[in-house]
Amino acid sequence: MKKRKIKVFIATPSDLTEEREAFRNILELLNEGFGDGANIEFEALGWENEYASTGRRVQSLFNKMIDECDVFILAIHTRWGQTASDAAPYSSYTEEEFYRAYDRFREQSKPEIFVFFKQIERALEAHPDEQLQKVLDFRKKLEESGVDFYKAFKDVQQFKTLIGRHLRAYVKGDLTSLKQGLHPIILPLDVVKEIEAQKKEVQLEVQNASMEKDQALLQLELRDLKMAEFAAALSFEGKIEYARQMFSIVSLESKNLKILNLSFLFYQRTGDLDAADAVLQKWDDLLVDNKNTIEGAAVTGNKGIILLNRGKTDEAQKCFQHALSIYETENFLPGLAQQFGNLGVVNQIQSKYKLSERFFFKALDIHKSLNQQRFIGADYLNLGDVYSELGQLDMADKMYLKAEKVFKEINSQEGIAKVKSNHGHVYKIKGEYLKAIAMYEEAAIINSQLGSIQGEAIQYSSLANIYRKMRDFKKSKFYFTKAIEINEKFGFIETLASNYGNLSLLNKDMGLIDEAEELALLALTLHREVNSQSGVAAQYSNLAVLSEKREEINKAMEFHHMSMEINSLIGHRQNLAVNYGNLAGLHLKKNELVIAEEFYKKSIDLALSVGDKENLGNQYSNLGDLYLLTEDIDNAIKMFTSSKQAFFELNSSKFETVDKKLKFLTS
Repeated sequence: MKKRKIKVFIATPSDLTEEREAFRNILELLNEGFGDGANIEFEALGWENEYASTGRRVQSLFNKMIDECDVFILAIHTRWGQTASDAAPYSSYTEEEFYRAYDRFREQSKPEIFVFFKQIERALEAHPDEQLQKVLDFRKKLEESGVDFYKAFKDVQQFKTLIGRHLRAYVKGDLTSLKQGLHPIILPLDVVKEIEAQKKEVQLEVQNASMEKDQALLQLELRDLKMAEFAAALSFEGKIEYARQMFSIVSLESKNLKILNLSFLFYQRTGDLDAADAVLQKWDDLLVDNKNTIEGAAVTGNKGIILLNRGKTDEAQKCFQHALSIYETENFLPGLAQQFGNLGVVNQIQSKYKLSERFFFKALDIHKSLNQQRFIGADYLNLGDVYSELGQLDMADKMYLKAEKVFKEINSQEGIAKVKSNHGHVYKIKGEYLKAIAMYEEAAIINSQLGSIQGEAIQYSSLANIYRKMRDFKKSKFYFTKAIEINEKFGFIETLASNYGNLSLLNKDMGLIDEAEELALLALTLHREVNSQSGVAAQYSNLAVLSEKREEINKAMEFHHMSMEINSLIGHRQNLAVNYGNLAGLHLKKNELVIAEEFYKKSIDLALSVGDKENLGNQYSNLGDLYLLTEDIDNAIKMFTSSKQAFFELNSSKFETVDKKLKFLTS
């Protein structure tokens, strides 16, 4: 059967040559794999087509291609394009090409239009030249109009991901999920209020200033405070790129530490960690010889948060400990509590749950002494998470209920949403999936009302995973798609990578091994991009499972060993326990029973050390099966009894399966 040809026109000014080349490469890759399966062929149209054959740019030929294309893509960075003296009323050929496609779309509902803006360096965005100003004006116009066909991208790799994802969705008729309008970024209200209060103070100072020089300086400070306040409002409205432009200007020009703090929070929450780092560096430079002060500790603590976001837990821990020592010297209790909480998070990531519990209780004691209800609720929430990880689900329930009570008393909808989400995880562990779904849905609704896009995306991911466990693959894919759209649009690369990894597992469950491998490799690339070692380890495990599905046992073992090496390096004992269990299963397949037994025992020891009862139940059961193979009935009964106890404590449905084995052996 003859393939359906899809013509894709790309318009790019001269500063995106690498992206133009990547565009052609990704179309070739899509044609080789996806295109063969869908019986379609993408044809690239654009500058190179006609320039190569004529040696000059003939706009009439480009207009003809635009009039015939099925998909129109505009990729733009800092250049607006070649001046178009013969294209009035348009100021460049790029602008003419876009509006020609857009006018055709309004009349004929085609071509499909995608606009991709490459993120701009803060210094350039703050002080744009004539070309860049036109780009910014165009971006602002699109954002304010509410159109839903534009996205931002960070680099060539992310650009390729966007192109591939959008073209696949176009062919499948599944573009709705990619077009969800504006998503607000909510910045902490207390920080925004500090800006508002300081603005009012400066306004009074301007009125009372007697010296012209003093008044001029105060006017500059007032301008910066107003701009920061405006940027926060834009962020709340979902006009993220316009907000980014305002924050670029004010974070470069202002020396006001409250403004720098707000700018840092914006960049951190939009996943722009490089810009967040740059703001922190400026903040640090302004302190000069006052780095061992409360302000210096705040910078150090924030640096730790960025390092933690990058997956560098050891370096983050050093930052938190240094900030803690400064706060101890200054006897600044709010800072002490904050760093105890941060250290609790680090130790939780490293599966050092008892240490994590200790730090969270230290934070809780200080917050109680200061009567800081919002933070008390957060501490209870964190402790609930620790007990959930330890398999102490009754204690987790207790902490979550305490957290929810506090958040309801202070009407913290954000806190209530987090409790609902995390309580949902407990129900998932217990196998009470419908209760888990109800919790996740409530959390998603609250996050949507709050405009918390990251929170909303987290709930979509949770719903996707629970539906995957229930083998409702259609709903699982639907929610993964919604989560990916949000994380992709706002550049939350690490969570995007996790989404692709989980979507890979879904495809594996559906028997789509090639698609699963493609997604796992994409997730691996993204985790490497943000240096998320735990994410890289997870994808090696994923690739191992896929290799095992293909009966490539040696390759699977190689991937598991690569995952194990990373988990050992970063001290993630919970995942290391899973690694040993998976490798034991592979050695069992190779009839290497002695090694399999040794690895199952190592997995059990590690699971015991971190209190991972679910993995304990699984590995006791697996070891019991091994003893059955060797006809060691007494040890098999011991293992199944231990497995049954672990699953009983978790209220897991696996309890019944193990119980049947025991009854058969003891009857």
